[in-house]
Amino acid sequence: MKLIMLGDTHLGMRNGSSHFAHHSNRFFSEVLYPYMLEHNIKEIFQLGDLFDNRTSLSLKAFHICKTEWFEPLVEFGFTMHTLLGNHDITMRESLTINTPTSMLGGYVNSGHLKIYSEPTVVRRGKATIDVIPWICRDNREEVAKFLNRKKISDICIGHFEIRGFNMYRGIAGHGGLSPDIFQRYENTLSGHYHTRSVSNNIQYIGAPYEITWMDAHDSRGFTIFDTDTRKFEFVQNPHTMFQKLYYKNGCTSDISNVAGKLVKLIVEKKDDLFEFDKFLTNLKNCDLYDLAILENLEDFKNGVIDDSLEIEDTAMIISNYIDSLQTSVSKEKVKSYINSLYVEAINL
Repeated sequence: MKLIMLGDTHLGMRNGSSHFAHHSNRFFSEVLYPYMLEHNIKEIFQLGDLFDNRTSLSLKAFHICKTEWFEPLVEFGFTMHTLLGNHDITMRESLTINTPTSMLGGYVNSGHLKIYSEPTVVRRGKATIDVIPWICRDNREEVAKFLNRKKISDICIGHFEIRGFNMYRGIAGHGGLSPDIFQRYENTLSGHYHTRSVSNNIQYIGAPYEITWMDAHDSRGFTIFDTDTRKFEFVQNPHTMFQKLYYKNGCTSDISNVAGKLVKLIVEKKDDLFEFDKFLTNLKNCDLYDLAILENLEDFKNGVIDDSLEIEDTAMIISNYIDSLQTSVSKEKVKSYINSLYVEAINL
């Protein structure tokens, strides 16, 4: 039996942006659901943060996504299991009030959506699965007892902060649970962090699509879990939202596929202003969603630009600033803490 493991979807992301709602819809309507129909897969386990904003919801974004996310569950006979993530709950230390339960009762009643607000054991095929929602003050003791019981399930899925993993590519998490807590499981899969990573028996499955510039050029998609073989397979989402272009007295990149995207043009050299203006006009005529132009790059790496330098990311600006400070405090610890605050801020 095969199951879909799906990461953070953040319905209503980017302040309820209609453009980003349609971006996420393409994943469901053109990637995930067609794949499930082709391969006769009936169930999705969504690992938290189904919704984006913990205190409010854009009804416009919900309306746009509803027909592409939830109604096909009924139409195609699919079932989505979703566990509560930190963005799904209104109060930081309680799961009692949450958006999935408040907004999706009709799909729950139809049997096509199941919401997990407490630790639960689920059996699928030849595997048992421990399903654990976001851990907070109200359920910490209950979850600890559940994890420490004598006989646990084969697999654990949840929405965890675990030490030693990246929140985003190149940005380490700050604190969190010890990986040792999950050492008795064959595998533990988690949502919460948006970049895919694996260490020993723990894997973060990542978000299914790009949401911020920190996601750019980082693979996005979903994971298939075979309950019989215990094997995992990643399926990449081909649709992207963010694209970098480099201009050095010309641009060698194909600009025919930038329609609807957020584009950052990094200008390294433009000796012929007429040619640059002509290229810029052509680029703007490609129906971009947004265009940002970066010039005067001498302050970055002595003017040398390479693929390892993400100069357009706020996270990199923060990192560069901390590196420039004269302090006896561990700069890596400062970066980790500031980055955790930054990630929390952009997801409010």
